[in-house]
Amino acid sequence: DIFLPSGWKIKASITSSTGAHLFMFGQEDDAPPTDPSYKILAMGTLTTSSSNLYTVPSGKVAVIQHLFLSNGSTSGSVTLRCNDGFTTRNLRNSEAIGANQLIENSDFILEAGDVLQGLSTTTTSVDYIISGFEKNQ
Repeated sequence: DIFLPSGWKIKASITSSTGAHLFMFGQEDDAPPTDPSYKILAMGTLTTSSSNLYTVPSGKVAVIQHLFLSNGSTSGSVTLRCNDGFTTRNLRNSEAIGANQLIENSDFILEAGDVLQGLSTTTTSVDYIISGFEKNQ
């Protein structure tokens, strides 16, 4: 059973005919999230060339609570990077991701102007969701 506070919703989508993934965010008790700005910061599909997935707005700090990669079909590999404008660091470097597999990164902080970048060896099957909240610096 899934019990949700009044006004809460569960969203799901099927990205391919071979599988579906359901992402749920929240707490284990009946209380709403303690920070009202907790939200999905970015979502989309990785491409085969490095692209910007999320950029921390000016004057903000982003607390990334979850970064999910979901592969709906073809096996391949993924690369996730963080670029602070001076240095690019790998969070995941050519990591294998099988069909219908989920990879998660969680609990890290980014500063204003930091950019999360990503790419996949498959063209249309790896979706990403980045959730957390932004705070003033």
